Amino acid sequence: MSWLEEGERETWLERWFLLLATLFVGVNSVILPWGQGEPWRDMLVAWIMWGSLMWGAHGVLRYRLGKYDPFLLPIYALLTGWGIILVARLAPAFWLRQLGWVGLGTVGLVLMGVWPGVVLWLRRYRYTSLLVGLGLLLATFVFGVNPSGFGATQWLQLPLVSRVFFQPSELLKLLFVIFFASYFDEERQLLPVQPSGWGWGSWPYLVPLGLMWGFCLLLLVWQRDLGAATIFFMMFVLLLYVVTGNGRYLVIGAILLMIAGIVGYWSFGVVALRVETWWNPWPEADNRAFQIVQSLYALAAGGVLGEGVGLGFPDYIPVVHSDFVLAAIGEEWGLVGSLTVVLCLMVLLTRGLRVGVAGQRPLAHYLAIGIVLLFSLQSFLIVGGVSKLVPLTGVTLPFLSYGGSSLLVSSLMMGMLIGVRQLAPLPTLPATLYPHQKRAIKNVQIGFFCLWGVVSVVLIYWGVVRAPVILGREDNPRLVEEELRLRRGDIYDADGELLATMVGDDGGRLERIYPQTGGPAVGYYSFRHGVAGIEEGADGLLRGEPVEPLDFWAETLWHQERRGQDIRLTLDLERQAELEAQLEGQIGAGILLEVPSGDILAMGSWPSYDPNLLDETFDELVADERSPLLNRVTQGAYQPGMMLGPLLWAELVAESGRGGDYLLEQVVGLGETVMVGDIEVGCEVAATAVSRLEAMAYGCPQPLLAATASWDREYLADVWARWGISEAPPVRMAVNEGRREVVTESPLVWSIMGQAEMTVSPLQMARGWGVLASEGLLTGGHLLAGQKELGGEWEVVPPLVVNERVVAGDVARAVLAGLIVEDGGLVYGREVVAGPSGERHQWLVRIEEGLETGQMWVWVIVIETVAE
Repeated sequence: MSWLEEGERETWLERWFLLLATLFVGVNSVILPWGQGEPWRDMLVAWIMWGSLMWGAHGVLRYRLGKYDPFLLPIYALLTGWGIILVARLAPAFWLRQLGWVGLGTVGLVLMGVWPGVVLWLRRYRYTSLLVGLGLLLATFVFGVNPSGFGATQWLQLPLVSRVFFQPSELLKLLFVIFFASYFDEERQLLPVQPSGWGWGSWPYLVPLGLMWGFCLLLLVWQRDLGAATIFFMMFVLLLYVVTGNGRYLVIGAILLMIAGIVGYWSFGVVALRVETWWNPWPEADNRAFQIVQSLYALAAGGVLGEGVGLGFPDYIPVVHSDFVLAAIGEEWGLVGSLTVVLCLMVLLTRGLRVGVAGQRPLAHYLAIGIVLLFSLQSFLIVGGVSKLVPLTGVTLPFLSYGGSSLLVSSLMMGMLIGVRQLAPLPTLPATLYPHQKRAIKNVQIGFFCLWGVVSVVLIYWGVVRAPVILGREDNPRLVEEELRLRRGDIYDADGELLATMVGDDGGRLERIYPQTGGPAVGYYSFRHGVAGIEEGADGLLRGEPVEPLDFWAETLWHQERRGQDIRLTLDLERQAELEAQLEGQIGAGILLEVPSGDILAMGSWPSYDPNLLDETFDELVADERSPLLNRVTQGAYQPGMMLGPLLWAELVAESGRGGDYLLEQVVGLGETVMVGDIEVGCEVAATAVSRLEAMAYGCPQPLLAATASWDREYLADVWARWGISEAPPVRMAVNEGRREVVTESPLVWSIMGQAEMTVSPLQMARGWGVLASEGLLTGGHLLAGQKELGGEWEVVPPLVVNERVVAGDVARAVLAGLIVEDGGLVYGREVVAGPSGERHQWLVRIEEGLETGQMWVWVIVIETVAE
């Protein structure tokens, strides 16, 4: 554009930047309602109205002024348009009001820009205008209100207008800048040409300023508007530094600010609260520091690209539409959005200072610099507070936050910044700044650039570096939202009957329901109380994890719903109902295991619970002494007693190498008892019983102990491991881990008899007996049979372990042949004394054979009883 004149270049630059701002606001105005499933017509109309205002302001200003900085109006347009979208997103009831304030503010901007005489009029009556501002501030002590109904009463309700409020402290900021600028302009001859010493010679010049500043500051502290008080103080110090070029004012100001902070910390509870929650907010994350912690969660959740407009959860932050809009930007537009805001503020600083330096009279210099300092200080305090760089001060982010007072006053200041270069020079005073003032302005610019650089690093730290850690905290409510919107996969039984599914609208909160009883094998899923059963064991599949890279980016960028995979279990609902009927009303557990496949066809634990009512009844279930939440099948620990005798006899048969003949040999002492501590263990046998086979069938301990007399502890431990008795069963749910070392904690004979510390779960018992039923093979206990993705085909899920040979098939058959057969099935049961208190429980094993399929089914049931 070198062929264009300077004014034409500025016009083209402004139009290009305005066009970019218009496109950004327009696209987001359509995406916001579309993403929330709401009509987009209102936001489209709002975009048209906002665009008309901005392009109309551009036309009027270019027509009346010709030349002015081409970056200021586009920045104003982008931030105000973005602010309307934010208010529509965060406080939908207020977005029309925000649009109205933008319209009024834009009119004020144009008037301030095209009529710089307003500034000259305010210069002439600077004391009067400042006193009016102070009077309005004083009026809040009597007539002040708070639109929210609680908190500091810093607003005045405008007369004759319903529900329209104005905050005098916002107007006072502008009047304060005008007062300083006009005072420095009028008394410029008192300023030193070169900075020297501590500036004591300037005291007569500084006394009126200091008194006025002190009076304003006192009122603001009384009113608890500490954010405005901090801005006034820092702006006062920086202006003194700029006009005098004396860096010692910065030192004095820093000392006074520290003193004020210390006094405020010990004198005002609100100051102490903000300092403490800034220093370490995490211990008070759910209480006093809730706001800042939620802000950090929002920045972390946004990451680099953001959740998308309307798709995050910034409304967890109290008053997010006012003080914490940057956190909302960080969550929904990501680092790209928050750093764009920082870039706009840095450009505003640079171009504003350039306008100040290029002014044609001292008033233009000081007014532009004062306005830019006010914008920069206010923005830094709130952005730094939101990102935990500095303590919160409770100020708004210019043009972006909701608030008519702030938006209107900021618009007027932007208009003054645009039109200030039109102020005519005075022939009596030089228009240029002193060299030391130019150096001071340059130093201020460098200082703010460093501050914004630190802010950017902090935003990157929370949004990228620290994000994984803090997002994983249990008090992060976004975890709840993410979980409630996850469409967990369905669960089916072996015949395709639905056992568990999600209900609810897509994109909304979903609920897990259980149409059919699946017992402890299915378990439960609850965000509040966790998962159990296969819901826990197959949690990754049901959640759709791990996520492929392409799917991850689709979910992240386009917020596609994640749907877990469906799974199919080996359960048979008919067998499940049969087992639960046997257990109902008793305390115990049961399992039906098919061998040699290892499929679990039924699993029951009583008392049980209804997973559909888990959240409502959880406290009662936890308090119930019968432990209904415990899956006794996999987590129960019961003494097996002589229930494991046939397994050890099978080992002895295999060891002898003589097959079934070994069991037919005669023995003595079948009915003799054995003492286990104070417990007497024996058996009842027929008078004619004489063989090992009969000793095994009746569960007599003495012949077994005699046959295993040569065994040592290591050998016995190896036997229990090979039969799956002392190892954790390989099934996809919480299990009794098993205790291989129990054979060393009590006399060996007690362990052989299944007494003392020797305990097993019903699943371990079923696996051990399954070796006999499957002709010597140890199965794993298979529950998860298949999986499939949405719209896909079922894929077979193999068992976790391969069946292992424990004993030869003829040995297993010989042992089973010697046991009792009832009603077409082999039944073996024993009552076991569980401890010195005399507590007992009843074991029952039943083995059935499928005549057509050749499969074998192992039923194991244990019933708990009370002490005698």
